[in-house]
Amino acid sequence: MLAKRAKEEMDGGRSRSGVAPAPSPRDTDEFERALDTFAGVIRLLGRYSLGAGTEQDDARQLCEKWARHLLVVGPRPGDPPEVKGSARRDWQGLSQFVTSLRRTESETVGRSMTTLRETLAEFLAGLRSIVTEDGRAEQDVQLQIERLRAAVASDSLQELKSEALSVSGALAQVVEARKRAQLTVMQELSGRVRDLSRELDQARKEGAQDALTKVANRLALDEYISKVVGLDGLFGKATCLLMVDIDHFKRVNDSFGHPTGDDVLRKLGDVLSRTFPRKTDFVARYGGEEFAVILRDTGLREAAIPAQRLLAAARGVTIARDGGWSISVSIGLAQLAEGESTEQWVAKADRALYEAKHQGRNRVVEAK
Repeated sequence: MLAKRAKEEMDGGRSRSGVAPAPSPRDTDEFERALDTFAGVIRLLGRYSLGAGTEQDDARQLCEKWARHLLVVGPRPGDPPEVKGSARRDWQGLSQFVTSLRRTESETVGRSMTTLRETLAEFLAGLRSIVTEDGRAEQDVQLQIERLRAAVASDSLQELKSEALSVSGALAQVVEARKRAQLTVMQELSGRVRDLSRELDQARKEGAQDALTKVANRLALDEYISKVVGLDGLFGKATCLLMVDIDHFKRVNDSFGHPTGDDVLRKLGDVLSRTFPRKTDFVARYGGEEFAVILRDTGLREAAIPAQRLLAAARGVTIARDGGWSISVSIGLAQLAEGESTEQWVAKADRALYEAKHQGRNRVVEAK
């Protein structure tokens, strides 16, 4: 009945005799319900169009106009603005519109599937490379990848989804296993780095230490004194330098031999370390039988006190031969002056040391 009524509208609403038949009330109700249903279907096509963005909005608007055209015989999509409507419904135009809409959607789906397959193919190629990058491909993941590759080539979205989830699960297991392996390797490397760091620190200390006396060597002294002059000289801090020399050390070597002389140097190095125990006190072997001590945050009057203690402690170093023989030291003491260079400071302490020797040794002389 609906098809007959629609055909009559397409024919101009007249029968072969040229006289429009009078529809029955039942036919009219049936036709109106069919129009409402048909208009609802057209609106659903627009609402759930497979387009995206602007395309979907356009399809929704066109479907809405066609639905109004069916219901109230309003203007069709594309009619000029001045057209208020027509005397009959354009069933043929509606059919062409629906056909075009579905064809467009079908092409969109086809392009999307093609793009999806191409993207998954690239993903699989990269995935295979990642899985095998360490030279040991996990067999389970490789099997899942091959099954996903087969699903990509098929037309089954359900199969594609299922295989993609399987690959995801297998990959998660691989990633977790590799994380554990990497954590183990990192822990081992961390331990090796700590050991190496300790070895380097020990080597650095040994490299800055005089092998015989176990106090700092001349290289370490030169580096440290340069820093002290730069910092304490800049901020005007009181800092003193002691130059310490063993009296008549050549006589010790000549009389008792160099092994005995080395023993005296070792004992004096120990005495120096015990006499100047502060962390800021720096004790070094300057060369031969001469030592240097840097006392930071210490003025001449304060530095003279441990210097006198050193004189007494040095006399306690004895040589147990020929009835016993004690040594003594001479000390030159100099405070860093403002604007003074390293060389000037050391030379000033050396002059004080020479004066101590000149005055009879076994004494402390402060630089003027």
